[in-house]
Amino acid sequence: MAMPVAMLLLFFLNTINAQSVKPKFNFDFEQYEKNEQLPAGWNVWENYKIGKDTVVVYSGKHAVKIQATEGGNPYGVLVTTLPDSYEGKEIRLEGYMKTDNVEGFAGLFIRLDKNGSIVAFENMEKEGIAGTNDWKKYSIAVPNHPDASTIYVGALLSGKGQIWLDDFVITVDGKRIETISYPADNDITEFAAGSGFTMNKPTPQQLDNLYELGKTWGYLKYHHPEIAAGKYNMDYALFRALPIVKSPKFATDKEVWIASFGKMEPGKIKRSYYLGFGQADNPVFKNEAAYPDMKWADDGYKLLALFRYWNMIEYYFPYKHLIEKNWDSVLKKYIPKVLAAQDELTYKLTMMQLVSEIQDSHGFVFSAGKAVENFFGANIAPVELKAIEGKIVVTRLLNGIGKTTNLKVGDIITKINGVPVQKVIDDKKQYLATSNKATEIRDISRKLLRTNAASISVTVNNGKKDEIKKIASQPLKEVQFFADDTPSHKMLEGNIGYIYPGALQRGEIIGIMEKFKTTKGLVIDLRCYPSDFIVFSLGGYLMPKPTDFVKFAAGSLENPGSFKMSDKALQVGRENPDYYKGRIAILVNETTQSNAEYTTMALQVAPNAKVFGSQTAGADGNVSEIDLPGNFKTMITGLGVYYPDQRETQRIGIVPDVEVKPTRNGLMNDKDEVLERALRYVASAK
Repeated sequence: MAMPVAMLLLFFLNTINAQSVKPKFNFDFEQYEKNEQLPAGWNVWENYKIGKDTVVVYSGKHAVKIQATEGGNPYGVLVTTLPDSYEGKEIRLEGYMKTDNVEGFAGLFIRLDKNGSIVAFENMEKEGIAGTNDWKKYSIAVPNHPDASTIYVGALLSGKGQIWLDDFVITVDGKRIETISYPADNDITEFAAGSGFTMNKPTPQQLDNLYELGKTWGYLKYHHPEIAAGKYNMDYALFRALPIVKSPKFATDKEVWIASFGKMEPGKIKRSYYLGFGQADNPVFKNEAAYPDMKWADDGYKLLALFRYWNMIEYYFPYKHLIEKNWDSVLKKYIPKVLAAQDELTYKLTMMQLVSEIQDSHGFVFSAGKAVENFFGANIAPVELKAIEGKIVVTRLLNGIGKTTNLKVGDIITKINGVPVQKVIDDKKQYLATSNKATEIRDISRKLLRTNAASISVTVNNGKKDEIKKIASQPLKEVQFFADDTPSHKMLEGNIGYIYPGALQRGEIIGIMEKFKTTKGLVIDLRCYPSDFIVFSLGGYLMPKPTDFVKFAAGSLENPGSFKMSDKALQVGRENPDYYKGRIAILVNETTQSNAEYTTMALQVAPNAKVFGSQTAGADGNVSEIDLPGNFKTMITGLGVYYPDQRETQRIGIVPDVEVKPTRNGLMNDKDEVLERALRYVASAK
């Protein structure tokens, strides 16, 4: 029999975190992430232990091992998402597997989804592979659906024991997917040395023509079935079309260019060379070259960057309606700005300004290179700053800096290198994409003390007088701002359990709840980013029954620019008469973002649960990564996340039941005022 649909849905939902979903081929399991737990490009569903093995291997240096753990759901899955859907009749997965004392079953699996529904599935449960077996090659196949939105492949262990996996091969009608190519893949040489397009001192009409061409190019890219089929490299198609913006017959030339792609039938696209959907139905932007050798003054490549990003937002950003500026006017504004950029720094800063326009805290620019790093400063004073009571306040001293500067926690920063701190903030915030004021100050505070000099001068006020202090700076990589020694859990006075999800080991929450199930109350401190996905594992302990907590809005391949709200709300919890009966306090602030916000949404529906703290980051939902010309990246929140009654979470964040903000006095007296207020509720319901 097939695996129950409820289990399959749980597999799907356990991936709703803020990880990038751009998959890579690593079918021989030779490449691993930095923590060496997961093969690069692969994910895990559920809480079984997964990691590399250098001793038990079929070939090469590594195999991957799945080992059962106690507690939680009795299965573990190693999974990757294929980067495309494919033409053909059959998808086949072959691979080697070794088992040890399996009680239950083990097997390879393939799953094809379309618009949130499963259209093909095989997991070898009927084969009944159990016990101890040496390395053996296994093979499974399912009918292909070329219009599938997502294809998952992997292996699973259901029950006790452990298994090893090695040397997977995936084929479509006998052809390995690594070898499948499209005409667009071969059109890659003509403009390798440059676009050949220049636009000096454009006239108003030429700027209007560029605006029309950029919008038309993006419309064709996401609507034309021939383009979706991979027949055209749309980057090069743009370069070939750009000269017509200088033509007095622009409108006619544009129509001829459009016709060159063949007949267009909107709504007929079932799969796309340029777009797929990830594990949570967020967009995956495919086959977008990064052009690391781009010439910074190349007008064609700069316009490509602008048009690429603008159209991704136009058609696949679920929160475009929350952008405060008219998105068409943003395109018009940035055409002359990117044309005016003649060097790397100006170009990248211009693109950072563009990204900031969407007001999404997931939209930070990264891998931007030395030019941008030096613009903000390659060094930093090892001092943590936060906004408290409307002031920029020293909250932590790192690397022993307090001993050499006499700087103190609670000092107010009023000037930096003689410049008023508000002026420094205003100068820097134009380059940061933030969902709300709380995250704007959060992110800017991390850049205020950056410099390229050996030291930085700050004017501080200790509550009585101003004083100028010189602080030695250190290379960015040497200052561990995010180092955190908070334990994953501890028992507080009064038989109150404290959980800090930012320090959890995979699957650790099960053991913690077994220890805490008789406590008077719980504090769940989500002023961090969870290191393990605990929505359903922890939720199972806290809810008496399945409870609605979230709805999603996902984009559409067939109708770009439209977003469909899920018909039913997702539920957390299970039928559990022995659910946790104590009071639950959930702590949040501006660092509560994405997965942390999603986790808060789920846990706050538990009986006797209240949220304490201040406005969260307002960036919830899976992210979608974007490659930009010049070899740098950004992201967007790619999935709309809403409460069951369809209230927004983006930009608003999670609204606390009880608002509590730190004070400077509390900071100076080493008090955690948010925690103290939460403990009062847990202890006495007040």
